Amino acid sequence: MDRAPAARSDLRIWHHGEVISRAQFEPRAAALASALALCTPACEAPRDQTETFLGTATACIDLSSWPTAETSMERALQEALNLRRADSMTCEDTSASPRVSLDHDPRLRCAARMSARDMGVRGRLAPIDSLGRDCAGRVAAAGTTEVLVLGEAQARGIESVQQALDSWLLDPDTCALLQDASARQIGVGIWSESAVDPLYWSVVVARPAT
Repeated sequence: MDRAPAARSDLRIWHHGEVISRAQFEPRAAALASALALCTPACEAPRDQTETFLGTATACIDLSSWPTAETSMERALQEALNLRRADSMTCEDTSASPRVSLDHDPRLRCAARMSARDMGVRGRLAPIDSLGRDCAGRVAAAGTTEVLVLGEAQARGIESVQQALDSWLLDPDTCALLQDASARQIGVGIWSESAVDPLYWSVVVARPAT
């Protein structure tokens, strides 16, 4: 089924080739589309869930089971970003030498999911979540003090990995974060309250603390 278009797309950052779209991961049958058109999100058919290891912190337990479509997009975004880093991304017409790939960190992924889901519930982008934590606070809640958070890129209402990356790389600050030469770890979280609500994106980038 076609998703209802979001009212707007937002990109935001917080400091201290192939189009991969949601439609590819979460096809909807015509019958389900007709049913959803007549009901509220509360009566939407349950979405497929995928179990993901996010570390052992209590704050991450209820984030380990995640919609399969969003889980697939999280992996795809990391892969696409690493391809861009290896291909000398350009920020503000300034070429950068190839960067090393960013390693998936389950605890950073947990922190990114905290952010994405919190924004989805509240319906807006925000550097401070509903528990009063910034990005570094969410990373700490995820159970790691072994990294230094370089920043978090956020987005709302974007429907594909390619569109998200292209939009972030057009912004000088976000581009600088995603191609930071000192970065080594990444966590990606993508969330939507339902199949017809906008996607919320969070990318947490970090380097070793020592």
